[in-house]
Amino acid sequence: MIKRLLPIICAVILLLSGCTDKASEDSVITTSFYPVYLTAINITKNTDTEITTLAKPSTGCLHDYQLTSGDIRKLNDSALFIINGAGMEDGFIGEVINSNDNIDVLDSSYGTHAIENTEECADEHSHEEHDHSHAMNSHIWLMPHNVIRQAENITQKLREIYPDNSDVYNVNLNDYTKKLKELDEAYEKLYIDKDIKAIILNDGFEYLCTPYGIEVAFTIELDENTTTSAKELASITDSARNGSYIIMAPKGEHSAFAASLSRELGIPVFELDPITYGELENHNYYIEAMEYNYSVLKEISDL
Repeated sequence: MIKRLLPIICAVILLLSGCTDKASEDSVITTSFYPVYLTAINITKNTDTEITTLAKPSTGCLHDYQLTSGDIRKLNDSALFIINGAGMEDGFIGEVINSNDNIDVLDSSYGTHAIENTEECADEHSHEEHDHSHAMNSHIWLMPHNVIRQAENITQKLREIYPDNSDVYNVNLNDYTKKLKELDEAYEKLYIDKDIKAIILNDGFEYLCTPYGIEVAFTIELDENTTTSAKELASITDSARNGSYIIMAPKGEHSAFAASLSRELGIPVFELDPITYGELENHNYYIEAMEYNYSVLKEISDL
C-alpha cells in the first residue's frame, strides 16, 4: 500500500515545492540601480515584497552598463523590472526586452521633469563648429519632486501586482512623500542670485545648478571611457580666469583632479552627492544625501 502511495506523495511534494519557488520568484522586484532601489525599498517596507538591484550599488550611472548572463537570469526570475527611465537605461533596455518578451518593465520617469542636457566640452567655447547633444538629462532623481512622482508610479504598479499589500504601500508612500515634500519645499526656496559659473565633474549636477541660478559653464566627465584633452583643459583654464567660477565634484570621487584644477585656477571645490552609489541597508540615504547637497548649495550662496 505504501509503495503504491509513494509516487503520489512524491508528486505532491514536487508540486508544492514548485509552487513555493514560483511564489518566491513572483515576490521579487528588480530595480535597475541604486537611486531607483532607494525609492522602491521605501514603498515596500513592512511587506514580503523583495527588492533587489540589477547593478551593484558601486556601479554609479548606467550610461555604459553591460548586461551579464547573471543579470538576464535575475530579470527572468523577477515579477517586475523598475527602471529610472529618461534615457538612463537606453544602452541595454532593448537587450533586456529581446531576452524575454514577457518581462514587465516599469519606467518610473513618467510625469517627471527632465532638464535638457547640453553637454558642452571646452572646445565648444571656441568658434569651431561642433555637434551639440540636446538629449534629456537622465539624472532626474536629483530633484525631489521627481522622486515623489517616481514613488507614486512605483506604488501604483505594485498595487496592481500585489493588491493585498495596497494599504501598506499607500501608508509607506504617504510617509516617504512627506519627507520628500519637506525637501522639495526647501529646494524650491533656494535661489543663488549671483553670477556664479560651475565646472561640473558629473553631468547630473545640472539638476543642482540650473534650477537654482548657477550656470553650468563646462562639464568634464571623468571615467575610464572618457578623457579630457589638453586643448579642452586649456580652454577651461582661459575662461575660468575671468569671472566667478566654482568646481562641483562628486563626493569621494576625482578628488585629486578637482584639487589640481582648483590650484591651477584659484577657485573653490564643492563636493556634492550624485546618489548613484551607497549602502543598500541605509534606506534613508536619499533624504540624507539631498539634505547634504542642500547644505552645500547654501554654502555656495554665501560666497
